[in-house]
Amino acid sequence: MERSNKHLKEVNATGAKIASVLPDDPRPWWKRPNLLKLYLLLCNFVLFASSIGYDSAITNSIQAIPSWLEFMNEPSGTWLGFISASPFVGTCGTIFFIPYICDRFGRKVVIYMTVLCIWIGSIVGASARNPASYIVSRIFMGLSFSCNYAASVWISEIAYPTSRGRFSAAYHAIYYFGSVLCGWVVFGTQYISGNVSWRIPLALQAAIPTLLLPALIYAPESPRWLVSVGEIEKARQVLLKFHANYEDAYLPLVELEMQEIIAGIEALRVNNISSWRSLVATPGNRKRLFISCFLGVAFAWNGQGIVTWYLSSVFVAVGITATWKKTLLNACIQLFNLLVAITGAILVDHVGRRRLFLISIVGLFFSFIGLTTITAVYTQLHRNIGQAIIVFVFLVYAFQAIAFAPMITSYPSELWPQATRSKGLFTAMFFLNGATFFNIFVNPIALDAIGWRYYCVYLGVQVIIFVVIYLTFPETKGYSLEEIALIFDKDQATQAGLEADLEEKQSARVSVKELSI
Repeated sequence: MERSNKHLKEVNATGAKIASVLPDDPRPWWKRPNLLKLYLLLCNFVLFASSIGYDSAITNSIQAIPSWLEFMNEPSGTWLGFISASPFVGTCGTIFFIPYICDRFGRKVVIYMTVLCIWIGSIVGASARNPASYIVSRIFMGLSFSCNYAASVWISEIAYPTSRGRFSAAYHAIYYFGSVLCGWVVFGTQYISGNVSWRIPLALQAAIPTLLLPALIYAPESPRWLVSVGEIEKARQVLLKFHANYEDAYLPLVELEMQEIIAGIEALRVNNISSWRSLVATPGNRKRLFISCFLGVAFAWNGQGIVTWYLSSVFVAVGITATWKKTLLNACIQLFNLLVAITGAILVDHVGRRRLFLISIVGLFFSFIGLTTITAVYTQLHRNIGQAIIVFVFLVYAFQAIAFAPMITSYPSELWPQATRSKGLFTAMFFLNGATFFNIFVNPIALDAIGWRYYCVYLGVQVIIFVVIYLTFPETKGYSLEEIALIFDKDQATQAGLEADLEEKQSARVSVKELSI
């Protein structure tokens, strides 16, 4: 029964084909040197997302500090929107160039660029002499966003098969670790007089990538990228070292992985599927592109944006005005987000990607009804119920973090084959950042113009998101990266030698359900 339960978990995470070559190894992962090293590296690469989270929380957090407001000329409306959206100018302006570097020179080179951009943005921001130099620093931080996504690609391409889903989802879930750090740093520095109170948080942005640099230097390149550039033996050595520990019992796993990677890449090469044009060249790729880009837009417009970027304004709207109270609530909310997002990353292989998305958007819809109602009653009737909005703010964050946070990068990465994975993911991130830029820029203008009524717009958008997810998003739980091609490109999968088709996979799942019973 113990073997059966373990086999059930392996099939849920990887599919029956990979699970069939995994030996019955009683050792936990921490007693296997190769997995201990790999998981430590993966944890370090996952933490790169926390630098995005830290930066994304900066403007929202320091809005509550009077000295920053004075330095930035008391921003509101259009000016506040531009300040908050300025990082995405850098992101959207460069994000289509990054995949060329990522595919030509490797994933690690792009991550080194992330570190460099954060260093520059942190130094310029912390030493800013006027609002213009502060905006320049924000644009450099936006450049780091577009490079940072290469870490997500690296994670999905090197992770051990049984833990790929969790680590891929953990990348963006740990985004909130940076938000937590930022929230508590700002809460601590608010009591320092003068501009130092907001310059210290900006300077500390450089700490995260600096601490992660040793792991980046030590880490190997993605084995799938190595195969794509003809370094097949190097790729095999990476898998032997980190997936098999050179043990005979795990050699069939490495051989199967290599077989699928090589066959998949060769089939794509034969079909010339590697250019930007290939993203729309086949029905399967067009569906991938639609889902990836829609997910990016949905992340920006599912309602969390108005809370994330203008939390201070939301609190002021219902009478919460004390600086210490706003910064404390923000810090507690970020910690809550981190815990929920990690929970979502753990659940992806148990509940499934599609179901988590649906649970998330339904929860957001009902949470926004409460958020809208309380704000309207407080504003229109002047009843002292503003404090109750805190509950619904927590609920909005919870339902957003349980699915959208962990899967915004991992789900698109799973949908695309190796040859177009970086282009597909970066295109999705372009739509995410473009939609976020528009959202952030428009939100303060709309809030000033129509107040709480603007929340109703998001209720309509959430209904549309639910319908699209329900009708178009496939479930990817239980498939290897190469086998996911079966969902979109059955003909290409057959050319690649991936003999198990969708019917066989479904049969395997039925067998697994019987086994669990």
